[in-house]
Amino acid sequence: MENLFANILNAKVALRMEYCNKYEIATFNQSAFIFSVNFTINYYLMAIELDLFSGTNYQATIRSYCNQLGWSIHDLNNLRAVLKFQASSGISQTVFIIRHENTLEFSCPSGVKFLNRDSVPGWISTFLLGQNSTYKLGFWCIENISDQEVFSIMHNAEMNLIYVNYFQRVISQLVQKCDEFEQSVSRVLSGI
Repeated sequence: MENLFANILNAKVALRMEYCNKYEIATFNQSAFIFSVNFTINYYLMAIELDLFSGTNYQATIRSYCNQLGWSIHDLNNLRAVLKFQASSGISQTVFIIRHENTLEFSCPSGVKFLNRDSVPGWISTFLLGQNSTYKLGFWCIENISDQEVFSIMHNAEMNLIYVNYFQRVISQLVQKCDEFEQSVSRVLSGI
């Protein structure tokens, strides 16, 4: 492919030197060709990336990414992966990766839980909404887990955007922010 583009660029220079008045038409045709080649390549790369997480490929891709990163998998099936991490505080954090139609949902539930939404302190929600505005990866939410209201940090991404480095950045951010949140709540509750 590199040779193809080099040949196109060389042809463009030759056309410019010899046929100045036809240059614009040749450049337009080459640009259209380059656009067509780039579009085709990007289309197939997106299709390949999307296919990485479809059906049984989901498990193979999760395994491959985790192997590349040196991470172990706690549980894995065709719809969900569970990864556990030792956070910097020493507390274990769990990340769930759930496959939806074209999207992966990353979720790291905190240990901060309440019996119902009415018992959730407003100051925690206000604090986390403020944090959401500073994040590029992840957002805080309240999700119902085992009949309890749990603060979780989540990230949703289209499958075709997920590659190993992005996978690592998302999960690392969720684990770090969840751990920081739990430590902050612990300090507030203990009066430190």
